[in-house]
Amino acid sequence: MRLIMILPLLLAGCAPTSSVVREGEPFTFQTSKSSAQVEKCLTDGLSKLDDITAVASEGVTTLMFGGRTKPRMLIDIAPPRVAVTTNFAYGTREIIAACV
Repeated sequence: MRLIMILPLLLAGCAPTSSVVREGEPFTFQTSKSSAQVEKCLTDGLSKLDDITAVASEGVTTLMFGGRTKPRMLIDIAPPRVAVTTNFAYGTREIIAACV
């Protein structure tokens, strides 16, 4: 009986599922462009929609689209592979496809 009374309280404290996280494999593009070319194109195109922050680490540049504390989309640039590791933010798929 106690479990039945406690269960709603436990469930109420659970965080809602994020719409940013991609279920399954990242959406991958192939490119013949350099990392700098892809990064510049994506930064120029996506910055018209929201903030872009780039973080370079071990041969991969990750672009965070949206606010620094809560990005709406993450893009890993490591030519010849460019991967969107989260769900696409509205209006970004075409920009990304044009840049790679």
